[in-house]
Amino acid sequence: IDGSTEKIFKEIEIVAGNNPELTETLNTIGKVEVIVIEQGSGEPVAGSKLLVSWATEQKELSLDPTGKTHFYAKEETYILKAVKDGFVSETVTVVLENNKQTSTLKIDLSKVLLYEANFDETDPAAVDWTPIAGTWTILDGKMVNSDIYHNNTSIYQELEQVGNGTFIYEYKFKPIDKTKDFTPAVGIHFMASDGEQASARGTSYLIFQEAAVLQIYRAKDGVLGGAIVKEPNFGCALDEDFITRIEYNNVTGVISVFVNGEKAAEWTDPSPIKEGNYLSLRTNCTAAEYDYIKVWFKAN
Repeated sequence: IDGSTEKIFKEIEIVAGNNPELTETLNTIGKVEVIVIEQGSGEPVAGSKLLVSWATEQKELSLDPTGKTHFYAKEETYILKAVKDGFVSETVTVVLENNKQTSTLKIDLSKVLLYEANFDETDPAAVDWTPIAGTWTILDGKMVNSDIYHNNTSIYQELEQVGNGTFIYEYKFKPIDKTKDFTPAVGIHFMASDGEQASARGTSYLIFQEAAVLQIYRAKDGVLGGAIVKEPNFGCALDEDFITRIEYNNVTGVISVFVNGEKAAEWTDPSPIKEGNYLSLRTNCTAAEYDYIKVWFKAN
């Protein structure tokens, strides 16, 4: 079955003949064409793979030299993602409702996906979080801390962060309960040298969103100290979703923080941390759920 809706129906007539059941089945089949292009240049990306996921299944398709491929599908919701040499495209959701449609995926060939946790069955074995303090559980596709009394909950993931360039950290979270006036308080340590060290995760950076303020900390040798940057209007609130994105260049020391797509804060570390081995989630007297965590690296 190929081509336009008209051709598809002609093929159905030929294949199904007088079989009503087969005709009904074939009528629900459509063709999805996918084009993968490089973000920025718009050039087709040959040699990449297309990952197609639906329900509990997944298949991998190769793309032709023009960056195209196709597959046949029933009326269903499909998740499409292109990969090439460690580079990963945006994710596109396709709800197939007719006999033919086309999707375009953009893939940034300058940015490598180092890590992705969705806290569900799609996670690879490398997604392996170790709880230290608080009550942490994976529930309904989210990493959840339900402890509203501990002032420094902690759970860490081993992740090597090395190389000269920009590390990009993005996570989605929602505070769900709290016990203090200044809370909710939710954040993440990155470039951490010690996942188990309680107060500061060894040497690390911490982005922390309280009720009224977003803060940047620079911990050294197990001492967190005070917040270096405090930005009002970019805190967090109960029962609201927040997507926080951190861009850190370990050569220039520039840390830029974005909340729900808006630039919230920036600070330049005169003595930037060159590498780290852990990520660590942190809350203060706050129950919160983390929906996903992603890390990319873009070489200088």
